[in-house]
Amino acid sequence: MREGARRFGWERRPPRPASRREGQWLVGYGMAAAIRMHFQAPTKATVRVGPDGIAVVRTDMTDIGTGTYTILTQVAAERLGLPLDRVRVELGRSEFPVSAGSGGSFGAANTSTAVHRACEALREELLRSARNDARSPLHGLGPEQAMFSGGTVNVGGASEALTEIVARNHPEGVETEGEILSMRDDPNYNAYSIHTYGAHFAEVGVDVDTAEIRLRRMLGVFAASRILNAKTARSQLIGGMT
Repeated sequence: MREGARRFGWERRPPRPASRREGQWLVGYGMAAAIRMHFQAPTKATVRVGPDGIAVVRTDMTDIGTGTYTILTQVAAERLGLPLDRVRVELGRSEFPVSAGSGGSFGAANTSTAVHRACEALREELLRSARNDARSPLHGLGPEQAMFSGGTVNVGGASEALTEIVARNHPEGVETEGEILSMRDDPNYNAYSIHTYGAHFAEVGVDVDTAEIRLRRMLGVFAASRILNAKTARSQLIGGMT
């Protein structure tokens, strides 16, 4: 609210109603607080990496035009240090891990978190495999400084291609699962506020004869935590304002 007021120029508004007029139009100002509750439901996803180094993400969630394919690709690619074209997302089959489905924003938040956790588990398994493999340059090295980037696993000054780790230790590929609990069963849900908050500021004109309302200017300021995709998030925020 403070940031929105500063950007909008809230302190320059005339505090007395109907005190500003431009021809036929009375000009007024208003603001409203916003909250989008986060609905958390049981969600699972798997991530599998084969000897070819391609990561396959699977969950039964659908993409109803909300960009699920895009954001899940981004989440997995970032956490596994892979180019986007080395990640394949497969959705909408009943034999895939069960998700919370699509709707509003909860599908993105729930499924992305499950995919992120599956990637975390996959990183741990790959690091364990390399650390215990005497043929690996990463043999015996601790995982604390590990970095996954460009299809390579780096620990300190040593590095090895992800494909080599998988091919030697998991010739059939390696798969891990990530999941989140229902909001009723997750203590973090009750202990922390994880909703999205916002503030809307508007300047409107009202015709003195017809009471017709015209929106002249509007500003929305939001605290949405991690943005999964800047383009789709901005579109969603503008859609909410509209």
